[in-house]
Amino acid sequence: PRWTVEWTVDDVAHSDVFDAVVVATGHYNKPYMPSLPGEENWLAGDAARRITHSLHYDDPDDFRGQSVLVVGGRSSGVDIARMLYGVAEWVYVLEKKCTSATTHAAEAVTHVPLGTRLCRNGRLAAPRAGGGGGEEEEEVE
Repeated sequence: PRWTVEWTVDDVAHSDVFDAVVVATGHYNKPYMPSLPGEENWLAGDAARRITHSLHYDDPDDFRGQSVLVVGGRSSGVDIARMLYGVAEWVYVLEKKCTSATTHAAEAVTHVPLGTRLCRNGRLAAPRAGGGGGEEEEEVE
């Protein structure tokens, strides 16, 4: 059987016929937002700062010229980081598999490890590579 799908965008009706339809509503329909080290001080440092979930992400232009921290290196995080490439001033990606801050200047992206802290001055402080789990940090460029 073939499927006729109808939808509306900006009050304009559309219709098309498909051989198959995939309904991908996602099993993460209830956003999980872990608190990040330093989050309260970082937010207090500038009223323009905000934290949002990928569920509410719509347009990379909303982040034009800004430095953005994407938390999570799985599908949604990688997709959003790629969409921000060339739009955001710089993209930082916090991911579990990262062991130390790694910058890729040509792509304007820095990967940072778990334990990275948001600082009131707007910067990030990452655990120092090889620090053995101590409190040593280094500011991320």
